Amino acid sequence: MLQQKDNLEGIVTVAVTGGVACGKSFVSSHLLDSYPEEQILRFDCDAAVGELLESRQVSERIANLESKVMLDESSGLVEKVTLRKLAFENERFREKLEDLLHPLVLERVRACIANARESVRIALIEVPLLYEASFPLERDFDLVVAASGSTQMKRLSEVRKLELNLARKIIEAQMPLHEKIIRGDVVVWNDGDISSLEVQIGHLTARCAALFEK
Repeated sequence: MLQQKDNLEGIVTVAVTGGVACGKSFVSSHLLDSYPEEQILRFDCDAAVGELLESRQVSERIANLESKVMLDESSGLVEKVTLRKLAFENERFREKLEDLLHPLVLERVRACIANARESVRIALIEVPLLYEASFPLERDFDLVVAASGSTQMKRLSEVRKLELNLARKIIEAQMPLHEKIIRGDVVVWNDGDISSLEVQIGHLTARCAALFEK
């Protein structure tokens, strides 16, 4: 599927997805550095959610979804750590939260691509819940970044300092990685050392290089 589609933007859109703590952002950063700056762009859906949570209007809409969500008296914003914990403890609330936030994120993705420079050839769109939420992103191919469950737990607990129980709930809330791997077009396995990952990224970079000659 590494073919440039014939659309108005002339941009190959790559959905970068995978499991939590598998290294999606790391892979995206390396790909971003592998091509001419003016010919590639990156959009992080998690970062977009973070920006939306800085909006009082969005925070109020979230608080209306669940009585346990409290707003900070001074800022009027939801407390992110508490919100994350509640989302992974309450599936019904998590679904409502995603139904609220995902359309807003999708609007930003589309605007980012639509407003891209004419020189842009590839758009890397990081979408952690691409399959779980059936995120309706129009794209050319899916890049799945994966790792073993034990590696995910270790990174969540030791690097991100999450409680083991919360880390486990976050992993369990996502689609099993083997299913994402089956759905993906390209898979990067990030369970070893950095040199192994860089070799895989190098192969992917080479496969996409022809897009920049168009």
